[in-house]
Amino acid sequence: MRANKTVGTFNGASTEIKAGLCMALTLAGLAGSASPASAGPIYATGQLLRTDGVRENRIYRIDPTTGVATPLSDLLPTAPAALAALPASSAGPARLIAYTSGTLWTIDPLTGVLSDGVSFGVSGTGLDALADGRIFLITANAAAQVFRLDTATSLAESVIEPGAIAAALATAY
Repeated sequence: MRANKTVGTFNGASTEIKAGLCMALTLAGLAGSASPASAGPIYATGQLLRTDGVRENRIYRIDPTTGVATPLSDLLPTAPAALAALPASSAGPARLIAYTSGTLWTIDPLTGVLSDGVSFGVSGTGLDALADGRIFLITANAAAQVFRLDTATSLAESVIEPGAIAAALATAY
């Protein structure tokens, strides 16, 4: 088992990272470039355990050149299970979305400001967004489902039958 690593101070408190606490990572940067030399930042969710025992759930911006992780967002109520990037479109500016405990949060990648969360009441571990603004969530239970999340109505609409993912995997393997 790896020891905790003290990484510095944040808000005046000494901080350390425990192995395995990074909950999600997205490599879909908002810059839109696939070239490593000009790639934009990488975004990750994580739970930072401070030496005073407080857990901080945040979104981090990681510089792909230096590897430095900088806290981006205000504190989230729990560690996000999923993170995705929404590129700029006619639906709005580029933004990040995080899903935690049945709630979808929107994060401005420039300022780190969180929107008010939209509650859907569905637990999920996978999140994706299309350029047209549609957002999809996959559930974590045995009868995994994919839901389209409608932020205007707070409705989670199932787009596949329960068990369809398990059946497809059973057929493939």
